[in-house]
Amino acid sequence: NDTHEKTVKLLKDNNNFGMNNQGQLTLLKQELVPTFADNKCRFGLKNKYELGEKPHGHGDVHSLLFNSGLAKKWQTELNVKWLLFFQDTNPVALRALPSTLGVSVKNNFAMNSMTVPRTAGQAIGAITKLTNKNDVNDILTINVEYNQLAALLPEGDVNEKETGYSKFPGNTNSFIINNDTYCIVMDKYKGAIPEFVNPKYTDDTKTIFKKPTRLECMMQEYPKLLSKYQREYGKNEEEKKSNDDEDDDGNNKES
Repeated sequence: NDTHEKTVKLLKDNNNFGMNNQGQLTLLKQELVPTFADNKCRFGLKNKYELGEKPHGHGDVHSLLFNSGLAKKWQTELNVKWLLFFQDTNPVALRALPSTLGVSVKNNFAMNSMTVPRTAGQAIGAITKLTNKNDVNDILTINVEYNQLAALLPEGDVNEKETGYSKFPGNTNSFIINNDTYCIVMDKYKGAIPEFVNPKYTDDTKTIFKKPTRLECMMQEYPKLLSKYQREYGKNEEEKKSNDDEDDDGNNKES
């Protein structure tokens, strides 16, 4: 929000770096959300009459693409099949774009994350496969933050002897999404991504905030929106047909 006008000026001064405004370049501005001052969620104030505000997190890119209709426009008017999400602090992700796109197309992935080797305990999120203990068919491939990973592993976060790295690769926050699937999911959830709150406390009693916090969301949380059906998009046609011929209990349907 606070960089929008500066971005517009930079692009104008440089003739959009050769891009046109007819589909090659679109700017979407993220708005701010109110802050909370304490555990009772009382509003944080900038002054006596004005609410404090902060960004809602980069997960807002999904609501912006949905509410602007841009993802749907790319799908219906420009036949865009795949979307690349990356952060401006990581432009080298573009070097891995061709290979990542090729793998995504070949396997028809709903989402494919770019990763890097990661050592155990390294302060970078890890791409993991989470399995529901009550339903082994309910599997979620998603980023887990490094400070939460060890608690999920019986042996902890350790390096493998063969490679010297953790078996869980590092998340670069760069990923490719199937746009057809994406538009279905966004229509269902209206662009909303699961939110969380991460207040910083003054001490271990966790009663007083160092400064006001806010609800936020992360763009890499998109897999949480994928239903069991939508996770099957990566299967080949024979597998899909086999699933279609079975009911929810795995029994063959009658014609």
